[in-house]
Amino acid sequence: MRGRALLIGSVAVLAAILGPPAAHATFPGANGRIAFASDRSGNLEIYSMKRDGTGVKRLTHFAGFDENPAWSPGGGKIAFDRQRQGNDDVYSMKADGTGVQRLTHNAADDFNPAWSPNGTRIAFTSLRTGNGDVYVLNLVTGAVKRLTFGAAFDGNADWSPNGARIAFQSDRSGNADLFTMRPDGTGLKKVTTSVHDDLFPSWAPGGGKIAFIRVIGASTQVFTIKPDGTGSTQLTHTPLLKGTLAWSPDGAKIALTAGPGENPDIFVMNADGSNPHRLSGGTSPGSDGSPSWQRI
Repeated sequence: MRGRALLIGSVAVLAAILGPPAAHATFPGANGRIAFASDRSGNLEIYSMKRDGTGVKRLTHFAGFDENPAWSPGGGKIAFDRQRQGNDDVYSMKADGTGVQRLTHNAADDFNPAWSPNGTRIAFTSLRTGNGDVYVLNLVTGAVKRLTFGAAFDGNADWSPNGARIAFQSDRSGNADLFTMRPDGTGLKKVTTSVHDDLFPSWAPGGGKIAFIRVIGASTQVFTIKPDGTGSTQLTHTPLLKGTLAWSPDGAKIALTAGPGENPDIFVMNADGSNPHRLSGGTSPGSDGSPSWQRI
């Protein structure tokens, strides 16, 4: 998917490790639907499904690309990026797909939206300076503020649950590491210092952990780390490639993108990496990715 690349592995490895789709198991406390992007209709659109993978609903019907959905606090809206005439901008819509509104208007690409916990601001990645930086849109005033500067790619932002910090990835050190900063761009702190690329930070609901993807050679693994940079823990150990993470509202589950190159799907696993199950796709055609878990 644009901006949140689908990181994937072989069909044989997928089948051997993750097995068939779960028999629509329920997950106690994991309320809300999961929004995701899929090209199962021949074009990238936004869909949602119940937490057990049933009740799939198509939410957008657009000739361009719609992807990277992000639920608003309270679950009433979904922000996403839409590509029209070769350019991405951030949009929002109601949870049922109605009331689509364009939120950014720029000649460069704006993508990967993330709502602030109070619902008044949206952080996003923009290429308007040529290399990728984190910006914040104030939904009350319409003002857009640039938070990161320099020649590095800074992006894939996610807010802490209390709204005090924003996590993002940056290759300013040579490889991609995770950083956090205040919502005004000050107070920069480096969280990871690995020689590997660390991508796609996703802040746990309780605020005590950040999940992310680490690229290790030809594989990608899911890790968590405390916001102060301590307590790094590897959750997965399989050669299957993975990407794009989303915590359940209760912090007990993590949804992620995984699967073969031609047909990645949405999976869910326990917060410790155990018991992974496929929620979307299976043998059906199309790529599913960029999950976002509704908080209601």
